Amino acid sequence: MLVARSQTIFHTHIHKSYYLDVDHMNQTFAPKVDFFDVVQSISKALDYAFPHIVSHHVRVAYASLRISRYLRYDRQAEANCLIAGMLHDIGVLYEGHSGEDAQIDTGDDCHARIGYHLLKEDAIFGAYAPIIRDHHSFQAGVTLTEHIPIEAQIINLADMIDPLISDDLDMVEQRAVVKNKLEALLAEGFPPYMIRAYKRLILQDDFWLDLRASDLPVILKQQVKRFEIEFNAGLLVAYAQLMAHLVDFKSRFTSTHSSGVAATAEYVARIIGFSEVECIEIQAAGLLHDVGKIAIPNTILEKADKLTAEEFERVKAHAYYTNKILDVIQGIDRIKTFCAYHHEKLNACGYPYSIPGAQIPLIGRIISVADIFTALTEDRPYRKGMDEASVRSIFCDMVERGELDNRVTRVLMENYPAINHYREMAQQQAREGYTAFINRIQENQLGPTGMDRIPARLMSDTEAKPTVWEM
Repeated sequence: MLVARSQTIFHTHIHKSYYLDVDHMNQTFAPKVDFFDVVQSISKALDYAFPHIVSHHVRVAYASLRISRYLRYDRQAEANCLIAGMLHDIGVLYEGHSGEDAQIDTGDDCHARIGYHLLKEDAIFGAYAPIIRDHHSFQAGVTLTEHIPIEAQIINLADMIDPLISDDLDMVEQRAVVKNKLEALLAEGFPPYMIRAYKRLILQDDFWLDLRASDLPVILKQQVKRFEIEFNAGLLVAYAQLMAHLVDFKSRFTSTHSSGVAATAEYVARIIGFSEVECIEIQAAGLLHDVGKIAIPNTILEKADKLTAEEFERVKAHAYYTNKILDVIQGIDRIKTFCAYHHEKLNACGYPYSIPGAQIPLIGRIISVADIFTALTEDRPYRKGMDEASVRSIFCDMVERGELDNRVTRVLMENYPAINHYREMAQQQAREGYTAFINRIQENQLGPTGMDRIPARLMSDTEAKPTVWEM
């Protein structure tokens, strides 16, 4: 269930003037979506980010839900265990790891506290931030206090047991391994009543079979009562902003890109004459379009040199992953399509679907143009943005090759100074937000971050051109 929050939908570092009047549009844009689907989309993104521990978050959520039910906690506690369980390791994205080498240390709470700072002001998930912060609070010989949410203690237990679950063990062997771990935790001071609850659960065959099931997300969804929320403009933008942060903040090379695309696309759409409702969809699509890059290792995203053919193919897959992440939310099909097609070309030479121009909606074409424009004009740690003449030349060539929509490109070129200024201001505010977030992390001594992880190699003037994958 959705925990009530204030009506403030923006993080404090986002200046509202560079976004649409969502308070006005809340009355006109409100598709109903299942809240579980919204949570699952983030969990799916984490699976793509950490492919070596696929389904870890879903398993922890399931075990936590079963423990809370066995202990007869109320429906609110059950929901808290489910939602926070599916999101509990969200802070690992900011500890300086790429998706392939990230290791989640169940004894280290740095990522838990980073997750807290990421979510604490979020309009949708802010109420779960304290649970995520405290989900690694247990230490051997230290008594868990009443100040630690009970849901955090439950998730802590499920999280410590999950690495022991293996398809290579039969059920008898699995029970023995987990039982030994539970007894060790009991000896170290973990609350006895929770240990007893988990010991009872491991005797139930359905518990093990569910945990190993390939369709565990479906099983988990069936365990909870459907809770629909009106995905009004405010909540949609809050969700899109959070998802943009997941991918943008994982690398300083892309820390403001989505904000630039959203601002550019929204400005172009207003000139063309789209409605307020359509503009909020466009803004959300701009923020969400690159969320699939969460599946791409930072070693590739942050590579200043030319990508190898294999690396380029991996980068191209990000639009596919964006589609898959958003596909779990029923009710935002238009936005999903706009995002999925942002690298398609009118001459059918785009990726990942190579669809012809007739199948690319106008809004999808706007997102594509905005993405290229932002990539060309924005500064990156290893290069400055391109000058106006060079940008115009590139767009002219792409239109002549039949890749981009001529009308959309013409609107952009005819309003170049105003649109570029709008993009710069939006990205500057996003940059301030990113810097503030990084400073909070560093002030709290929460480990390495994308800001200082890899030193930038500044390119020479002859090298300093956006690569093909950036466009």
